[in-house]
Amino acid sequence: MSEPLRTCRGCGVCANNLEDLSDFIRNKSQLHGYDNHCKTCRNAQIRVWKATKGKGYQQCARLRAVYGLTLEQYDTMLSTQGGSCSICKTVTPDHGSGRFVVDHCHTTGAVRGLLCNSCNVLLGGAKDNQSVLLEAVQYLIRTNKETTNV
Repeated sequence: MSEPLRTCRGCGVCANNLEDLSDFIRNKSQLHGYDNHCKTCRNAQIRVWKATKGKGYQQCARLRAVYGLTLEQYDTMLSTQGGSCSICKTVTPDHGSGRFVVDHCHTTGAVRGLLCNSCNVLLGGAKDNQSVLLEAVQYLIRTNKETTNV
């Protein structure tokens, strides 16, 4: 009897011919071009992975990798800020992730606080330059006086 083309490492199902290979996921990194697990076992593995990692797994991994923060540290920061943006005090992050953005110094990498997306864009647009932001405040004061006196 000939050797099967592929055998699932999960359930042991064999692909004895090319038609049976349709039960396996294509994977070019594997020697035979197919995954080591059949579609049923791979889908089961993915369901288990998602269940054990939780919904915010990618958020946790990004916090750790980019900012060196755990989700608990993030939550503590948010609690310390009263559950709101550190600048405008809104409780609505207005960010696609539904979470506040981690504001950090681009020079040192130090985390400064949590901001709504609008305030984060404001600081980013000013390139964190205090004099630009102060000029913007002066501009608003000046132009508000002009528009109210008209």
